[in-house]
Amino acid sequence: MRLFIVFFVSVILVACNAGDEGGAESPAPEPASQSPEKTSPADAGVDFTKIEGEGQEILFFHPEELQLVNHRRIPLRPEGWEDATMVILVPEGEEDPDAEKTSLTHRGRAQAARLANIMGGAELTAIYWYNNTSMQTGFYSSRANECELLNYFENDLDLLLKTLLTSYMGKRIMVVGNRNSIPKMLNRITGTTAFQPLPEDDRDVMFVALFKDFGKAKVYQLKMYALH
Repeated sequence: MRLFIVFFVSVILVACNAGDEGGAESPAPEPASQSPEKTSPADAGVDFTKIEGEGQEILFFHPEELQLVNHRRIPLRPEGWEDATMVILVPEGEEDPDAEKTSLTHRGRAQAARLANIMGGAELTAIYWYNNTSMQTGFYSSRANECELLNYFENDLDLLLKTLLTSYMGKRIMVVGNRNSIPKMLNRITGTTAFQPLPEDDRDVMFVALFKDFGKAKVYQLKMYALH
């Protein structure tokens, strides 16, 4: 009797194992998700011009054209863009981490003075800032252009861009931002995700966007002349 019970249990176990093996296969593991490849502005379909190289740094910003270190002049309003709002995006100067209140370092103040020297003849209508260091960065340029120095909220860039689009048609506006907010604004202006955060220590870059509507813009990327 005992042998019969052992044999019966063994038959049941074998049958169960066979059922498991004949069942549905376990799903194959999903492939690891891959981060999207970075796309350059030009590859993303943006009307984009990058001006770089020795002697190609911007020296003076005239109302309708740029003058480079090598004396080359670049018109900024090609045919069809005469009525676009011109938005000049620049990073704030170097910040002093030891100051009790956010403030520019000695080099940061030199960067602000350089910006004013470049933008002195730009005939800006307004300069927008979002914190103390960005206000200090734009201060000398506002004096040089005798224009308004206005505050914006970094967490509501859409409101700023809508204001620029509706209130400054055909005018020239400078916005002082940071390594994250500048590409966010460019992506919103161009309707893409092609612009990536700027390098932490890049205080020389300048973007000029001719802005007709969201997704309808022409962008120049430039470099300010070097400080020594």
